[in-house]
Amino acid sequence: MRYLTEAVWYPPAFLPAQGIEWVPIDDNSAMASLEDKWNKVSLVFYFNNHDDVERIFADERPREVDGNYVPTPWTGYFKNYQLRNGILVPLEGEAEWNLPSGDLPYWRGYLDEIEYSMSN
Repeated sequence: MRYLTEAVWYPPAFLPAQGIEWVPIDDNSAMASLEDKWNKVSLVFYFNNHDDVERIFADERPREVDGNYVPTPWTGYFKNYQLRNGILVPLEGEAEWNLPSGDLPYWRGYLDEIEYSMSN
């Protein structure tokens, strides 16, 4: 799930050739799934009018509670898209657990710099 989420900072990772399967939900959302030998993960991506990823949702992302992992709804938000090294990426993000008692933000970040290393 983390790989799929953080791919917003390296959009070529979203290409089907990278193993991601996309299933449209409606005009502004799609489910992305990634599978390996043991696991399959899926996240719902929500896009704005410019086709930028605005929000990502998981209905059962593992959250550590007292040493155990509990499936918990989770949302990531992304904004302030700008070109960096010729790639359009969000410069701001936030992640939160969606708990019955209310949303619990636990990470906020701002991208100061990004560098891509391309090899042949």
